[in-house]
Amino acid sequence: MPDPAIPDWPIEEATVLAKLVIQRAEMRRKDRLDLGKIVLPEFNRLREFVDERINHFLVSSNAATRAAE
Repeated sequence: MPDPAIPDWPIEEATVLAKLVIQRAEMRRKDRLDLGKIVLPEFNRLREFVDERINHFLVSSNAATRAAE
């Protein structure tokens, strides 16, 4: 569940993560997503997405700080 205190959640990425969690919680082991083949690559993709967003935010913040000086 996305934290409502954080604005602008990336809906597509949050939806992908929620679906992974639900599918990983299947009762029968054979019905669960494979951690190494499906879950880990998707987590790596989401981590890269977050890293890009953080870097973009930091660059924007630094530029705004310099402009204000």
